[in-house]
Amino acid sequence: MSRLLFQQNRHNFFLHLIDGVLYMCGQAFTSTEIVLSVLIYRLGGSEIAIGCVFALTELGQAIPQLISAPFMEGLPRKKMAVLIGGMTQRTPWLIIALLLLFGDVKQDGSLVPIVLMLISFTFLTGGVMGPAWSEFVASTVPLQWRGRLFALRQGIGGVFGVGVGFLVTYIVDSIAFPHNFSCLFFCTYVIWLLSLSSLIFVKENANPVRRHEVYSQYFFRDIPHLLKEDRDFRWFLMMKALMLMSLISFGFFSVYAIKRFQLPAYYAGTFTVFYMIGQIGSSFLFGYLADRYGHRVNVKLFSLIVILQSVLAIIAPSIIVFYFIFLLLGANRSVHSITFVGMPLEYGDSRNRPTFYALSNTMLAPFYLSGIIGGLLISSIGYEGLFVLSSIFALLTLVCTVLFVRDPRILGRES
Repeated sequence: MSRLLFQQNRHNFFLHLIDGVLYMCGQAFTSTEIVLSVLIYRLGGSEIAIGCVFALTELGQAIPQLISAPFMEGLPRKKMAVLIGGMTQRTPWLIIALLLLFGDVKQDGSLVPIVLMLISFTFLTGGVMGPAWSEFVASTVPLQWRGRLFALRQGIGGVFGVGVGFLVTYIVDSIAFPHNFSCLFFCTYVIWLLSLSSLIFVKENANPVRRHEVYSQYFFRDIPHLLKEDRDFRWFLMMKALMLMSLISFGFFSVYAIKRFQLPAYYAGTFTVFYMIGQIGSSFLFGYLADRYGHRVNVKLFSLIVILQSVLAIIAPSIIVFYFIFLLLGANRSVHSITFVGMPLEYGDSRNRPTFYALSNTMLAPFYLSGIIGGLLISSIGYEGLFVLSSIFALLTLVCTVLFVRDPRILGRES
């Protein structure tokens, strides 16, 4: 690597790091697994609505990616698409903040559909720009640095997130509902704007592109051919599908703890603190393991952690155990952000990476409904049954990873 290229890569590395750290810091104010679930609960939402929170955030990001990927592959530079999409993505959080501040908020569930629609719009927009963002990162940060980048984003963002957790506890406890949650959404919006501004200064070179003259051929010829010929990527998709089903219980840990131990809502902030500590303590480990050994080892650890947190939730004699459970949830979020974002980027090059990234999400869109399925199942199998089901899927993920998945980095897939 020449000195000039090294300096440019380092420049871009730190700007992407600033973006990720600030994005995570803002997200901690309204975390999907904790704060958003508790908000829906406080607004009078049912278990199905609570399950929709996790499902819609993940599903929203997954569905549009394959639709936008062929257009993004035709752009020599991706930065402008990322900036425009990022600005649009953040706007619903401001609308929710204003709605909770000035609207006629009732706790009868009437506001839940509107909030869920706004949440969906944010993540749908994120999904549209996902292929562009993935290639933007891959083309401006070297392969050997990406594990560290994603790990540092998680780790440093988690440090700020711990402080945010205490602040969330204070805000929710000291300000009357719903203005307390309005404040949280406004904080997220402002910090997210700061994160987006850092990407303006990333230096991006024009890269080789693949233009799709006939849009229909992309879906009916190119993608089927890729899936037919690429055995390794097919097994990656199977592994991720099982992993997504293991997330069937993730949106319910905070609500389950609050209900089981009769806790006030401000415990959402306390859970956030431990959740962020879990991200901090694990992100550097998972980033190192990804760079040193490839991503398969992270998936194995992910599966084991899901089983452990599920067992602990079932047998927990006190709320103290749940603090450790949220540490584990934070660790699993680190794996998700490091491995299941970074690994698909290693199956191709600048001409087709957006497609691999989009396929890893859009193809698996039905599995992002696991949270909604979990909400439907609670009435019949209870929260404990849901945790058992999550463990079964985690075990299947582990078996699939060990027996069939080969890490693309070790195979030298990226060129």
